[in-house]
Amino acid sequence: MNRILLASALVAALAAAPILALAGPNDGAAAGRHRHAGAGRDHARRGLRVLKALELNDAQKAILADGRAAAEPVRADLRAKIKALFEAPKSPTTPTEGQGNADERKARREKIRALIEAARAQVEPSAQKFVGALTVEQKSKLSELAQKHGKTFDEAKFTKRIAGMLLAPGRHGHHGRHGPR
Repeated sequence: MNRILLASALVAALAAAPILALAGPNDGAAAGRHRHAGAGRDHARRGLRVLKALELNDAQKAILADGRAAAEPVRADLRAKIKALFEAPKSPTTPTEGQGNADERKARREKIRALIEAARAQVEPSAQKFVGALTVEQKSKLSELAQKHGKTFDEAKFTKRIAGMLLAPGRHGHHGRHGPR
C-alpha cells in the first residue's frame, strides 16, 4: 500500500510540475535533486495561481475542462500501469525482502518517467488546443510574469506543463466536486 502511495506521489510530482513554463539560465539545474513528497501539491497551487492570473474566459475554461475529461482514460491507464510496476514480482536481493535494491528502484523510477512522458504525449493535443485559445493579452501577461522572475516565456514548455496538469490526479481549479471555475 505504501508503494502505491509513493507511486501516486511521484506521479503527482512529475505530472503537476509548475505550469509557469519559463526558460532561464539555470534550466535543468534541479534535475538531480530529490523532490519532497508535497512538491506536486506546491506545483499545482502555483499553476492554479497562474491560470487565475490569466482570467480565463468561459470558452477557455470549457476547453480546459474538456481536456481534463478527455485525459481521464489516459490517467486511469497510467495509474494501472504504475500499480502493475509495483505489484510485479521482485527478486529478493536484500535482507528486507520485497524492498528491492537501489538498481531496481532506479529502473522502476525510469519506467514510471517513461510512462508519464508517453501519457503526456497522448494529452498534449488538448493542451495545445488550450494554449492556442489564449489571447495575445494573456500570453503577454505570461511573458510579464516570466520577466518578473528573470526568465522568458516558452510556449512549448507551457504546453507541456498544461498537459501535465491535465494528467495530474485530483481536480484542478476548485476544491470541490464542480470542476474548474
